[in-house]
Amino acid sequence: MQNHSDHSNGPKSPEIIVNGTPYGVPDDIVSYAEVMSLAYPEPPAPDTRFTVTFYNARKPKEGTLTAGGTVEVKKKGSVFNVKATIKS
Repeated sequence: MQNHSDHSNGPKSPEIIVNGTPYGVPDDIVSYAEVMSLAYPEPPAPDTRFTVTFYNARKPKEGTLTAGGTVEVKKKGSVFNVKATIKS
């Protein structure tokens, strides 16, 4: 995975936005684990739970991404918002 767009002459990898930051991803199928690793490379606390919502994707177009799930993204502009909640 790359941060920001690849400027090479080869096929362009899809670019997604995670919590406001653009990232290049190797494939147009993006998993929950990939989004999580981009949003929180280090989980804030062991009991942290995450909610991942997305919009402007190819299939499905919008919704909530759960653990083990995948989303087909557009070449540019699919947006993911990841919120962490610490269980008390």
